[in-house]
Amino acid sequence: MLELPEADLSCIYELAESAYLDSLTQNSPRSVAYACQILSEVALRREDFETSLAYALKGLAELPPEVPGPKASLLVQVAKVQSRLGNYNVAMGALARVYVEVGFTDRGVYAYEKAIQMSGLLREEQETKVS
Repeated sequence: MLELPEADLSCIYELAESAYLDSLTQNSPRSVAYACQILSEVALRREDFETSLAYALKGLAELPPEVPGPKASLLVQVAKVQSRLGNYNVAMGALARVYVEVGFTDRGVYAYEKAIQMSGLLREEQETKVS
């Protein structure tokens, strides 16, 4: 439903929230994580970045490592939110974790290196502005 050009965010939110609550009572971490991903995307589209990030992190926390689920999607969601918040190095770190999660460790290491490099450049830029 989120892919529709005129997506009804209120309706999608209500459905996802209901699925989230049902999944919690049924002790289904994978379903909780999927619902959190949708709730996070709705909040992001509403430009409620803090809520969006909270849902994405909640979904990651609910998903045990041994349970397959939307870990990569949730990490991409974290990256999108962090980018919108201007935390580009944190966003790059989240994307690096996506690569590692899907088995592209070399690309993940490269992305982590870029995140560290970007962090240093941003720090230098901030120090220059203060001087």
